[in-house]
Amino acid sequence: MFRKEWDKVSLIHGKEIEDNMTKRMTKAVAVSMACTMLAGSVGIFPADEARAAAGPKLSKKSITLKKGKSKKVQLKNKAGVKKIKWSVSNKKVVQLKGKSGAATVKGLKAGSAKLTCRFVYRGKSKKLVCKLIVKQTSQPKGGASAAVSSSLPSAAVPGTPAPAASQQPPVSSNPGQSENPAATNTPEPIPVMEDIDANATYDIQGSLKSALGRFFGNVGTSVNIFQLDSSQSPFQDDKGAMFEFTKNQYNSITPENESKPCRLLNMGTDFSDYFSTDFEAETMPVSEAKANKYYYVPDNYKEEVCPKINYSQFDDYMKKAAESGLRIRFHAFVWHQQTPKWLFKENYKADGDWVTPDVMNARMEYYIKSVIRYICMREEENGWGDVIYCYDVANEYFHNNDGKDEDGNFIKSYWDEVYYPDNKINEKSGAYTQTTEPVYIKSAFAYAREMLDSYGKQNVTLFYNDYNTYQVTENIISMVEYINKEGTICDGVGMQSHLDVSYPSVAAYTAALTKFLACDFIHQVQITELDVTAYPNKRKTLDDQMAYYYDLMKSILNVRKQYPEKMTGLTFWGLYDSFSWRRDGRPLLFESTSKAKGVYYKVLQAAAESEKELGK
Repeated sequence: MFRKEWDKVSLIHGKEIEDNMTKRMTKAVAVSMACTMLAGSVGIFPADEARAAAGPKLSKKSITLKKGKSKKVQLKNKAGVKKIKWSVSNKKVVQLKGKSGAATVKGLKAGSAKLTCRFVYRGKSKKLVCKLIVKQTSQPKGGASAAVSSSLPSAAVPGTPAPAASQQPPVSSNPGQSENPAATNTPEPIPVMEDIDANATYDIQGSLKSALGRFFGNVGTSVNIFQLDSSQSPFQDDKGAMFEFTKNQYNSITPENESKPCRLLNMGTDFSDYFSTDFEAETMPVSEAKANKYYYVPDNYKEEVCPKINYSQFDDYMKKAAESGLRIRFHAFVWHQQTPKWLFKENYKADGDWVTPDVMNARMEYYIKSVIRYICMREEENGWGDVIYCYDVANEYFHNNDGKDEDGNFIKSYWDEVYYPDNKINEKSGAYTQTTEPVYIKSAFAYAREMLDSYGKQNVTLFYNDYNTYQVTENIISMVEYINKEGTICDGVGMQSHLDVSYPSVAAYTAALTKFLACDFIHQVQITELDVTAYPNKRKTLDDQMAYYYDLMKSILNVRKQYPEKMTGLTFWGLYDSFSWRRDGRPLLFESTSKAKGVYYKVLQAAAESEKELGK
């Protein structure tokens, strides 16, 4: 059963490297300059300019108050302002009393929070944020070392000591910029081994989260619920070993499938259902969704029913992660694969007509905001903190023509069938021209950011994720610039990094990485799905793999020196070779939960050498 079921992973999860190497690069549509020139020619009268400069603002940008004390914050220049609403990010730290143009905050216990004022100004939704710090009224017995402030959960690193008491909890100056959870103390030495044999296996010393966490903060892997919870596992010989291995090696996890649309849109939760996409929609009346606190129904949703969302399995996933000090990369909302076709069709029937963009906008907003609302509420209800520290909002847009129909012909993504019906695809070759300004991708980021901000989750970040990013680097940069033109809603780029010892070259990969890091519109870069194959049937050896991994890690760490704050994550895709979707190429660092391959120690060597170079 293990072999039969796991074969499905190779077929459904992703794209084999041989196909990637021969795939034709998509051609970006040139962006018209006419609109830019027209916008630049519109004049602003002096009176309008003066009013804009004196627009709404808060009386204070930050407040420090003592426990039990209160302070007031006012919204100034309220002319033209409507629908004022106040909120705080941490109700355990601060009590809020907000009324119209003013809010009073009272310190409840030491810690930090954010006061957010939302309103409508000149027909547009706006928000202003005031940082709040609450201090103890007196110092506890035992001196300064006993006065430990309560900080935001997202700032902590699983498995590392808490910050020193004298430090204030970190508050991001860039909304949407998550804190890089680098250790605040001196990490343990990186184990280095002499004369490493690529074909040997070794006992596991040290951990990737310790060795690489000092550079990237979040160091992760992909796991499914059956690997986290052995009580649900069909793998009878597991007995919790995979879960213990995950906790020991990583501080971040990415759901293999649990947070993908096909899993959340109410399919079954048995292992036999794990990769299904052909199930029918289960709907409910809109009134039922509106009565359920875990759903969000937007005002522009005009249909009589909406699809149910099955949160049960992902809830188990979050609970297991939170109890274990692991944080989660949510993967992914907008994707052309593993998303049921009925989501894009009238009456939620797969054989219906495609819906209009307006209908799809409402459905997308309903889905994204409902899922994020559920997560934020469950985090708050259970005291989990920011167990989800970032979201892949959109995935593989620049490769969304790699699906095929039953006859083997390439097909457009369902998203493009709705939003760009006139764009044609070559059914035989897959040749397809895409815009670098996709309206639905930008809308998806806006919906996600709006819901996160409503819960004070400015430190939770949003990513665009793709594979073969070294082939479409300029297209991705152009798209992120378009998305962030009016303000940052896409925080970063995820580089999937399913690589092979033959392709791409380390130089080509790091050239793309450098371009992303150098882009002012991109605030973070994460390596999200790293594995490197060495297929023996192509006469590639584990020695080739070990050399490639070492060169790659050294090169990545060398590039990182120029942008140390912008690289915020490194995730390997899978626990060990036989649990990889590319297992025939033996792409990972481990042989099992108890044995490391030689390449593991070569990656640690690269980290140790880079740390030494930084210390000079």
